[in-house]
Amino acid sequence: MIKSFKQKELRDCWKEGRCGKIPSELTNRLLRKLDSLHIASCLEDIRVVPGNKLHPLKRDYKGYWTIAVNGHWRLVFRVTELRGTLEINEVELIQYH
Repeated sequence: MIKSFKQKELRDCWKEGRCGKIPSELTNRLLRKLDSLHIASCLEDIRVVPGNKLHPLKRDYKGYWTIAVNGHWRLVFRVTELRGTLEINEVELIQYH
């Protein structure tokens, strides 16, 4: 379940459909990815989605995970598993490279 976002624009896009600051070519796929994160009950639920390319990050983002959205765009987030519940926090949309 998504609990928090790092970017207000991303939160507004997902919760309220106001995606004006998000590149329009990403919107549909991005919303599907966010929905899949929200309903995931474990990391394996995220890993098995085709094209997600789930993996942990290193260095400055140690402790964070990422999935692919489109091209160089990624969703980056922190994962906590508590009592069989998956919590997704600090979700942000970033562009690699």
